[in-house]
Amino acid sequence: MGIFDIAKKFTDGFFDGLIKGAEDRVIKKAKEAGKEAEKLREERKLKQKKDELERLLKEHTETK
Repeated sequence: MGIFDIAKKFTDGFFDGLIKGAEDRVIKKAKEAGKEAEKLREERKLKQKKDELERLLKEHTETK
């Protein structure tokens, strides 16, 4: 095993580690983004329900 083989092993391991770390960060961010998107959808649904309730209450108070 020569010096170039050792250097190649080292650089391959180093760059493989960088790639794995980058992949892990991207996957984590994607999962977080998915959770955030789900939260936004839930908030939007709640706002729609709140708006509908306010509309119904307004109609009810105006008719009395």
